[in-house]
Amino acid sequence: MQFQLDRPFQAHPLYFDIQDPKLAALLPAWFGAAFREAPSLRRADTEPLLTISADEPYPLSLIQTFVYQHTTCRDPFFVFHGGAVTRGDSAFLFLASTTTGKTTLITYLTQIGYTYLDDDCFYLNMNTLEVMPYSAPIHLREGGYRYLKSILPSSLPPCRLMEAPGAPRYVFMPSQCTLRSTRPKAIFFLNRSENPAVGDQCRKLSASDALNRLFTSALIPYQMNLSYIRFFQRLLPLCHEIIYHDAPFAASVLEAYHD
Repeated sequence: MQFQLDRPFQAHPLYFDIQDPKLAALLPAWFGAAFREAPSLRRADTEPLLTISADEPYPLSLIQTFVYQHTTCRDPFFVFHGGAVTRGDSAFLFLASTTTGKTTLITYLTQIGYTYLDDDCFYLNMNTLEVMPYSAPIHLREGGYRYLKSILPSSLPPCRLMEAPGAPRYVFMPSQCTLRSTRPKAIFFLNRSENPAVGDQCRKLSASDALNRLFTSALIPYQMNLSYIRFFQRLLPLCHEIIYHDAPFAASVLEAYHD
C-alpha cells in the first residue's frame, strides 16, 4: 500500500510503498497527521518514492534517512534543524546538534506552560521573519524521559514507546500546539553539559559567531547567496548561547524575555 508524507513549506510530498501492514500502522504516530494514505492518482513519475519490503530489518531507519535526504523547502521559507515553542505573540527558537538535550528541554517547556511548535525543525519566512506553524510528534530518548519524570511536578502525557534508529523513543503529541505564525523573540544555541559543576549562563553572541552558527544550523544544504546572508543578518540581534546543565535554568532564561 502506498502512503504520503505531505509537510507544508516543502517543494513536494514523499511517497512510500510499504508492504508490512504493522509498520504502516505505526507511522502515523511517528510522523503525525502529515502521514496518510496516498491518493490513488498520485504523481508517480515526478515525486520521490521509497519501497519498503516486509522483511526489511531496519525500516524506520531507512525511512528517516530517506526523509532527511529528500527534505526540501519552498521560497521564501528557510528550514532550520532545531525546535521551537511559543508564548503569547513570541516564539523562542532552539538550535542544537543531536544529543544536546534540545528535545528534552522543549518537552519540559511544553509541560510548564509554553505552546509547542516543533522539536526537530522549524520554518522561518525570510521576508517577514515569522515562524510558521507546523507541529510533528515529539520523540524523546529514554534518558530524557527518565530525567523529565524526575523533575516535573506532574506526569508526562501518555507516550508510545517505539523502536527507532539507535534507541527507542517515547513518542507523543503535546496537547497545546501553535496554529498561527509567530515572530521570534530570541534564538538560543544550546550547549549542554552532563557535569553539574558547569556554571549555567546565557550570553549574547557576537555577529560573526552568530552568523557562522546560523549557517551551520540549516536542515538542508543551501547554496548560500546574498539573500540568505541578508536574512541571517536580520536574525543576528536575537542570537544567544545557553550553557546549561538542567532544563529549569534554561527555562528561567526565557522568563526575562516575557512582556
